[in-house]
Amino acid sequence: MGPARAKEGTQRPGLGADTARRQRAFVGRELLSVGTTALKATTGETTMDRTKTIIVAAGGAIGLVLIIALALTFGTQTVKVSETDAGAEFTLKIGDELQVTLAGNPTTGYIWTTAEIDEAVLEQVGDPEFDPDTDLLGSPGVVTITYKAVGAGSTTLELEYGRVADTNPERTMSISVVVE
Repeated sequence: MGPARAKEGTQRPGLGADTARRQRAFVGRELLSVGTTALKATTGETTMDRTKTIIVAAGGAIGLVLIIALALTFGTQTVKVSETDAGAEFTLKIGDELQVTLAGNPTTGYIWTTAEIDEAVLEQVGDPEFDPDTDLLGSPGVVTITYKAVGAGSTTLELEYGRVADTNPERTMSISVVVE
């Protein structure tokens, strides 16, 4: 049995404050030592071994999450295409994005629509976005349509610019896309 612990805020007769504090610390270490011995006897490992194992496991899990996040972020790319690229072929990897930027003016009733695409290879992401050249009402600008490579294969991406009710588009733009 170890030394008796002095009550909190009191001193044992004849002992200075420093001596009493050292005795309380000694009792605490002794109890920790007894607890560690009991852990070692039942599991074969010390408290320090258990702490190291937990720290290593947590660090490994965090590292794995970071590696996956980096692979997802840096493993994909965005390929930008414009009307000057008409007729060209582009190669993408699954997960890559294709951003097609075309001159347009939806305020006149003319819009860009996807006329041909294999959606098992490439699919449109969201709606086309329009960025006007100026703040003036009816101003022409740039239409951006984004696609995502979703499956291996090849497809022709054909876009048409015209009014919805018209059968003959005013302009077309076509590219070939291969997804590996």
